[in-house]
Amino acid sequence: MIQIKNNQLKEFLLQHPDRIPIIIHRSKHCKTIPEINKTNFIVSSDLLVANFIYIIRKRLKLTPDMAIFIYINNTIPSTTVTVGSLYEEYKNQDGILYLEYTSENAFGNSHFSENTF
Repeated sequence: MIQIKNNQLKEFLLQHPDRIPIIIHRSKHCKTIPEINKTNFIVSSDLLVANFIYIIRKRLKLTPDMAIFIYINNTIPSTTVTVGSLYEEYKNQDGILYLEYTSENAFGNSHFSENTF
């Protein structure tokens, strides 16, 4: 079954080279925001990380005082880079970009630290 999905993904990427497959999960260290109800995304390669964070915030229904941080390979990417550039640098061998998210209260009381990674 995994082989079928990999073949389908490869075919999809050939047909839509401007689309990026993403799987995102909550960090195992984060307990302050809920699990996202949709973990699989296909987005335009020119989408900015800031815009992707906005999409995730909306899906999580976060209040304005909650910040969210997306990271990949223990690094928080700049919000001004495109998802396509992240994909080129960090995509997995299976052709998917895997991201994690965590939170921090915007007014202090941090739930995010360098030890999270």
